[in-house]
Amino acid sequence: MKRIYMAWGFFLMLFFMLSIDKVLFALPSGSPPRNIAGHWDLTQMSSDIKYALPESETNGLKSVMDSFPGGYEGFKNFLSSANIFEDGPAGLYGLFHFYDPTTGKGYQGIPYNAKNRANDLYQDAVYTYCEYLLNSSAYYNPSALIKNAWGRFGRASHPVQDMVVPAHSNLIPHIYPPDAFEKYVRDNWDRWHPDTPNEGKIIKGHDSNGNPIYYTGLKDYLENYLKRNPYNPGYQLNSVSEYINELAKKSRNYPVDDRDDPNGEISWEEKRKNAQDLLPLAMMYGAGLINTFWKDMNTSTSGGIPDVCKRPPVQKSPGGDHADDRFDVSDEFYLERYFDMSLDKLTDLNMRTAMKKGKIGVYYLKQVIDTYIQGMTVATDAERQTAQNKLNELGKVTIPNSARFQNDFKTAPDIALFAYGYYNPSISLMLRFKEPVAFLGLDFDPQIVKDHPVIITPSGGLFGLENSQMLKAQLDEYVKNGGTLIVFAQQHGYEFSILPVPQEADGTYKTITGYGWTEDQSCLWNGTYVDTWHQIFSGIYTSTPSANVDGYFTDYPSSATVLLRRIKNGQPAMLMYEYGNGRVIVSSLFTDWGYAHSQATQDELKIVRDMISWAKKPEH
Repeated sequence: MKRIYMAWGFFLMLFFMLSIDKVLFALPSGSPPRNIAGHWDLTQMSSDIKYALPESETNGLKSVMDSFPGGYEGFKNFLSSANIFEDGPAGLYGLFHFYDPTTGKGYQGIPYNAKNRANDLYQDAVYTYCEYLLNSSAYYNPSALIKNAWGRFGRASHPVQDMVVPAHSNLIPHIYPPDAFEKYVRDNWDRWHPDTPNEGKIIKGHDSNGNPIYYTGLKDYLENYLKRNPYNPGYQLNSVSEYINELAKKSRNYPVDDRDDPNGEISWEEKRKNAQDLLPLAMMYGAGLINTFWKDMNTSTSGGIPDVCKRPPVQKSPGGDHADDRFDVSDEFYLERYFDMSLDKLTDLNMRTAMKKGKIGVYYLKQVIDTYIQGMTVATDAERQTAQNKLNELGKVTIPNSARFQNDFKTAPDIALFAYGYYNPSISLMLRFKEPVAFLGLDFDPQIVKDHPVIITPSGGLFGLENSQMLKAQLDEYVKNGGTLIVFAQQHGYEFSILPVPQEADGTYKTITGYGWTEDQSCLWNGTYVDTWHQIFSGIYTSTPSANVDGYFTDYPSSATVLLRRIKNGQPAMLMYEYGNGRVIVSSLFTDWGYAHSQATQDELKIVRDMISWAKKPEH
């Protein structure tokens, strides 16, 4: 079970990490506790709006805000620090803060945009808060879950705020020169910059002689805006996607720099108009987003557990704990969140299999990411300009081909991992072998065999699915069309019955049955022996490998080759058979779970490694 801890001290550390603002994309992120600007203050203002509403008293939100270390001020600072963290490290996350509502594309056509990012972070916040509501007794410090949930929410609010920047909704990269509107906001937040002419300032009123009186800066304008324009429920939408769409559609029609024209910077009047109209939207819709989150965490159609927290049943594992929980986020975010696999690392991982398949979109994505990081970390404007020029050239290829390149990225892995049971340990095991994986749900198309020649079903992955006729048909079609299905240990022997099997000579079918891990005694040292030599065993030097096995098979197709047998009873622990143009390799190994718990042996790691290598190209 995932343990999610994020200490308060971590965000205090961010105050110092982010004290020098080098952010080139997005609204300027202030440097707490002084020189506060942009995202920091907008987040604080949105919080203030919700805190002051009477409904926050009655629905418990105000109490939660007050319960943070340092009280409500601590809550605001915590939320703001999480928000500005989303612009780091090295600005990489800024890649994900662009979204064109008319095309659905992101920055330079990369397969991950502001809508994806905001939704992923929001769902992570929901999941973490649900952990507190459902499983707080399992944690040493349950209150850390609440903080972490709000921290994830704070980060989700960042790309939402960025949607009021026309450059972000028009997909205009601006490493150098910086976007004129963003620079205007940064320079004029606390007070008007000396170089800002009067036409760039927002008028507050007029004196007795009719002369204009200006706000002291953009922050002063927003604070007074609240006094004149109270928050109303119309700013509360139903989902993060709605916030992203609404703000992006509005900002997209506002003036933005013409990057192809050296003199294409928007005018002072246009900068002022953008700020005057768009910044209040970030503040107001930001308050609505807080209420959406709190409503989600307190809405239950059955009067008990919030609807967003309801989860499928769990099962007992080889070690007595529970199978991995799932929540609805993208593959990219899941790997980033739980395996420190940021998009640049994931792209590097995918490169080998992508190039082998001719999926050049992954190569171009890597070029965009590397150039972006370079532009965000170099020291001089000339170097930033060089990076920007290269990005502009790359965009001529990546933007018109974004749909194809996104498909290249998604289909680059050879292995599709069935995302049920102990799939987290399976991911860890694949990363050890430097094998990228694509996640597979119950609704997969068997035609994925063209891109993913191997499906791995983790330990416990078939739990509760033995009677699914849909899954049975999908697996049948996948293997029949040339795929290799690898299945690890299951809880009960009858769960293997869903696997496709060939017809016997007498016209019958011998489904796979036997004993699962709850029906057998696990064995490790010298518990199996090689019954039939195969390339799968080319990495081991013993006929009695030590491996984590729990269960064995009693019935199986007569055409099956028994690869491993249990020493204690001679029954198969691993067998393989052909079906159509493909094959099934089924075992009672729980190497994936064992590896994640530091229990996997070198023998079984080599067996699994070589099994995967062989399965990808069995004809070689």
